[in-house]
Amino acid sequence: MRRSEALLVAGLLAGLVAGQAIGFEMNSGSVTGLVTDVNGDPLPGATVLILGTAVGTLTDGSGEYTIDGLYPGSYYMQAWIGELEALVVTDVPVMAGFETRVDFEGVGSFEAARA
Repeated sequence: MRRSEALLVAGLLAGLVAGQAIGFEMNSGSVTGLVTDVNGDPLPGATVLILGTAVGTLTDGSGEYTIDGLYPGSYYMQAWIGELEALVVTDVPVMAGFETRVDFEGVGSFEAARA
C-alpha cells in the first residue's frame, strides 16, 4: 500500500470512530438540575438516582448534578442526603440529543444530615 493510500485509510478510520462517538451522543440524552434543602439552599453531596437502575451521581459543591448517556424514555428519579426522606420525581422525559432539567426542592436540611 502506498503512503497516500495508507493516509486515506487512516483518515477514513478516524472519521468512522469519531462518527460513532458523535452517534452515541445523539442517541442518548441527559438530565441536569439543582438539589436544594427546605430553606432553598443548595445541597452539595446529595445523591441523585435514576430509579430501577444503577445510574446516579452526587451533587457538586453548588448542589448541581448531571447524568449523561441515558436512553430516550421516561424515568423516575430520586434525590436524598444522608438518611433523610427522599424526594421522587416521576415521568422525567429523556430525549436523544437533549438535556432535561429536573430540580429537587425541599430535600431535608443539610444541618440535620450532618448530625
